[in-house]
Amino acid sequence: MHASSIQAVYVENTYELTQRQRKEIDYNARIAKQLGIEFRIISNYDTVKGIAGFALQEHITHIVIDKPKTFNLLSLLRWGNFVINLIRNSEHIHVCIFGFDTKEARHQFSEKTNLPSFTSGGTEYVVSTLVVVVTIVLCYWLNDLVGYKVVSFVLLFVVSILAFAFGTGPILLASALSALSWNFYFIPPNFTFHINNTEDVLMFFMFFIIALLNGVLTSRIRRQEMRIRKREERTHALYSLTRELSEVSGSNEVKNVVMQGVKKHFRVDTCILLQEELKNNQPSSHFRFTSDEWDSILYCHEQGLVCGKFTDQRINEWYSYFPLIGTQLKIGVLVMKRTKQFTYGEEQFWNAYLGQVSGKFEREMLRDVAQKAYMLDASDRLYKTLFNSISHELRIPVTAVMGASDTLLAQRYPEKVQKELLTEINIASVRLNHLIENLLNMSRLESGRLSPRYDWCDVHDLINRVIETLHQELYSFSVNIQIPDDLPLVKLDFGLMEQVLHNLLLNSAQHAPLQSLINLEFSVDGQKLIIIVYDNGPGFPDEELDFVFDKFYRGKSSRTGGTGLGLSIVKGFVEAHKGHIAAANHAGGGAQFTIQIPIVISEITDFMVTN
Repeated sequence: MHASSIQAVYVENTYELTQRQRKEIDYNARIAKQLGIEFRIISNYDTVKGIAGFALQEHITHIVIDKPKTFNLLSLLRWGNFVINLIRNSEHIHVCIFGFDTKEARHQFSEKTNLPSFTSGGTEYVVSTLVVVVTIVLCYWLNDLVGYKVVSFVLLFVVSILAFAFGTGPILLASALSALSWNFYFIPPNFTFHINNTEDVLMFFMFFIIALLNGVLTSRIRRQEMRIRKREERTHALYSLTRELSEVSGSNEVKNVVMQGVKKHFRVDTCILLQEELKNNQPSSHFRFTSDEWDSILYCHEQGLVCGKFTDQRINEWYSYFPLIGTQLKIGVLVMKRTKQFTYGEEQFWNAYLGQVSGKFEREMLRDVAQKAYMLDASDRLYKTLFNSISHELRIPVTAVMGASDTLLAQRYPEKVQKELLTEINIASVRLNHLIENLLNMSRLESGRLSPRYDWCDVHDLINRVIETLHQELYSFSVNIQIPDDLPLVKLDFGLMEQVLHNLLLNSAQHAPLQSLINLEFSVDGQKLIIIVYDNGPGFPDEELDFVFDKFYRGKSSRTGGTGLGLSIVKGFVEAHKGHIAAANHAGGGAQFTIQIPIVISEITDFMVTN
């Protein structure tokens, strides 16, 4: 068995509805919504053709209509023609007629009228009458020149023009007034409603009919144009909202776009409360809510139901509350301060608008969730990588220390062997200390508590300290150090710069081939100290140059272990000196690091060098 659905249909034609009829349509639409029935509005100048065409297009199997509640001849003729035409146009679709004939229904229906609706204001009647009167006065002066037949065309033209500006009632009045005035003032004999000529009698009736039809049809076309224009405006509003929402990101920006759009298209003030604000009871809006209003907001969010003013629930509230619900998540509540109830057309427009808003907020929330999940996954992977790297880096020196110490404790060895074992322990402890120093330095950089302690430094002392510390690591390399003879004392943080050079030289020793050359050059350019370190290693792949200073980053072609902190610490210490470091591939091959640090040069040293 296939699941069946029910749809309620209203055919919008060229007839203008009264206020009472509009309320009935809105009421029926709300009843259909409460019953879970889809309510559709379709446009067609012919109600029967509209229903039949919709039913055939949607593959409807049954059409259900209500029987009339009155039994006068006019209503029965209209209803009979409607049913006959509907059956004729519905082809294979079953047409069912239901209804309960009760006194209440008859009484309710008897209060309604089927007369044409006249909703025009009194001003329109007055203006249309004045226009016709002025036209008649002008034509009366020109009657001897143009003749009464030409006057009829002028009056027809005036009635046609009025139809573009006024409703059906003023047009009917203008048509009748024009016809009677034409008869009384212009058709011989003048100043009487009597017409002698049969041709003039026919012209009089034709004039009235043509004026009436022309005016009414033009008025209907104008109303239809206004409906189409209103729909076009709503469609454009939804398109504009979609475009504007696609151009912004972040909940606050989306809020601003939505509230401005609602103010523009619905002329009401709103505020949006998202899930976090509801959870923390801290609304970030210009609205102020009482405890009862806040309870209604929470009720709206938790139950997912519209409530408040002009709704079916909690109707005594000052605001209207609309839940923002996506396909997967409850987003929040939109609070609206409105002074009148929406018509069904406005409610349809509002629901479409609200759907776009809910969808955008849901996408923002899902994007945040996905971003947090990505960050959590990246953090987890980083944790595992860091843990494995640190474990590996710690295991090597610890194993060396344990092995050498166990050997020393096992038995007494010759002094030469003991010295070798102690040297091995010392190297491992230095390596272990270097690893711990890197971790502590990175912690200092992350905390923002690192501030250089400037003092006068001799670059030669700095280099000697670094070379001495890295004696074992640089043993298999040739280190070429170039320091100008006139290089003065400079103000630096000796400890931080020692760590910078230590990490750069160690990086070269880890990646350059054994017995190769490592170069270290110093120079002064104005008020900047320039340090260049380059080697004959493989260098960097072009795609990795932007990442070499990132924390825990290790190149794909890296052959050694390490935590990936060394170069990151170098960059942090250089920037702590308000300097800059850049990585590149040396023209002769290998990696090159260029450091530029603003310095203060000792005047005493300058004087001594000059003399």
